[in-house]
Amino acid sequence: MGYRPISSRGGIRKGLTWKPDFCVGKKVLAIIVVDCFDAVPNTSYSIWAVHPAISGRSAIAQSFIGKNAKITKAKFQAKIYKGTPKGEAVAALYLAEGTHGTNAKPTGDPLAVSDPVQIESFTTRKFYEFDFPSDQQFKMQSGVTYCIALQVKSATILDGDNYFDVYARSGGHAGNGSHYYSGAWYATTDDFLFYVYGIS
Repeated sequence: MGYRPISSRGGIRKGLTWKPDFCVGKKVLAIIVVDCFDAVPNTSYSIWAVHPAISGRSAIAQSFIGKNAKITKAKFQAKIYKGTPKGEAVAALYLAEGTHGTNAKPTGDPLAVSDPVQIESFTTRKFYEFDFPSDQQFKMQSGVTYCIALQVKSATILDGDNYFDVYARSGGHAGNGSHYYSGAWYATTDDFLFYVYGIS
């Protein structure tokens, strides 16, 4: 049992579809990459520190255009920068306000929230996965602007001596990033490295 790429090429690419080898009745579910922004070799990156006790920043987000799919997973590239932070982080899906690619940012309450991931697991720089349980798999709509956020759910150790970074690039994605700072969302011109997956 498992997923097999329809394409003969290896690797993950935006828009690549996986079909699980199981069926619900006669309908085959399809796992798709709704949108993503990945690393590029020999490219410089921006690093955003997450330590709410010092900087006031407790979350980052990236805007993207939805497809007709239920969200199942998100990924962000992160790494512990200093110390041994402890706590939980989640991915959250929001509707966006503002203009996609210019000043889009999350608005209102989350539409869906993933299962938590332990912050202390961010030991190496890579994409960390956040799975959305079945009761949180919100059905996105094609053409609607959303934001996918990485946010601190709880923290027992997260301060100026113990915190983690998330990675971004200056431009390159059709959307834009934002960050939650001292109680409000603010748009940025950086684009965070991310993936959003869904079931179509």
